[in-house]
Amino acid sequence: MCYYCHYLANDKSNSYNDDEDDEDQYVRKDIKYRRTGSCRLATILRLISITIFFVMFNITIVLSQSSQNQQNRDQSSSKILELNSRDFFTSNNVNNQGRQQTKTRQNFPIKTSQSPTINSTVSIPPAKTKRLTHEKRLIRDLLNNYPTIYARPIRNISQSLTIQFGLTLTQLFDLGSTGQKMQTNTWKTLIWQDMNLVWNPSDYGGLATVCLPADSIWTPDIVLYNYADERLKDWRDISAVIQNTGDILYVPATMQFSVCFLDITKFPYDLHQCSLLYRSWTYDHTKVMLAFKENIPAMDMSSYLNSNEWKVVALPAVKSITPDGFSLLTYTLNIQRKGGLYGYILILPCLLLSAATMVVFWIPPESPAKMILTVSIFSGLFLLLLLLAESIPGMKNN
Repeated sequence: MCYYCHYLANDKSNSYNDDEDDEDQYVRKDIKYRRTGSCRLATILRLISITIFFVMFNITIVLSQSSQNQQNRDQSSSKILELNSRDFFTSNNVNNQGRQQTKTRQNFPIKTSQSPTINSTVSIPPAKTKRLTHEKRLIRDLLNNYPTIYARPIRNISQSLTIQFGLTLTQLFDLGSTGQKMQTNTWKTLIWQDMNLVWNPSDYGGLATVCLPADSIWTPDIVLYNYADERLKDWRDISAVIQNTGDILYVPATMQFSVCFLDITKFPYDLHQCSLLYRSWTYDHTKVMLAFKENIPAMDMSSYLNSNEWKVVALPAVKSITPDGFSLLTYTLNIQRKGGLYGYILILPCLLLSAATMVVFWIPPESPAKMILTVSIFSGLFLLLLLLAESIPGMKNN
């Protein structure tokens, strides 16, 4: 073999080796590029999953704090009303004991021992008499001449006493968080005429108005019929305003719980209709007849404080007679939930998790980021279900 042929053979073998080396370098670069791309995608998905987890964790903390604050408020309000009811019962017991002591003193008069008079040069000054004002004298005369607090103030027992009733809504505390209940703060306005409380203003210095305790005169037993509370008392002790003509104005402020069935089909944009039913507890319509104050069949909303969660609209009130013969007044409220807050804490996270679920199908099966993102989405959905269970009130019983 000549020298030239040997040279050509070596040149071809070197060219083949160079081509193989180039192909190996190209394959290695492609594999390296794919690995770096998958690592970047996995890092991005991990950051997204961690962000979603922390957002859901913060939302749960905020909702738990709000629920604890609401429970503390409910407990404080119930404690205040319980203390008021205890004060009311203790005052009644003290009054009853005082009345019994006065009766025993009247039945058993104290005998004074007669002692002989002793002549002395010391002169005893006469006792000074306190002069009563016109208001004190009027209150004394009215209470001393009042016959009884247990009988209706009418001349003919066959007549019915008309009670003008008005309702003012001041605040809506809660709806549905403690069951099928609505907690409201209202003012009840009661107007009637008492023939036993009439006087001539000229005999008392022109005084035409006086205030008397409500438990010292007859008051109608108008109560909330759909009452849903364990407390025995839901109003404050206030006085009644009495005119010289016998007209009485009594406005007790009440914080009460009423039954309201909720329909949460369209939660968090649900709409509810809740009613407040008022009637006499013992007197039927032949003895006590209810009428709207100033003939206005509606609830007064002029003093209402707007709620951050609910939009309240008062509907026309209705007057009726129950099947058992009692006069009944029905006040209805349209209550709609403001769903702006729930859109941020429930609806928006659901949309984000749904978008993240679509991203899972684009990740290659051999990538570890697919399992990480799937577990993160599952934990986020679990937290959303917990939030939804805490936010939704009790469902309506069909």
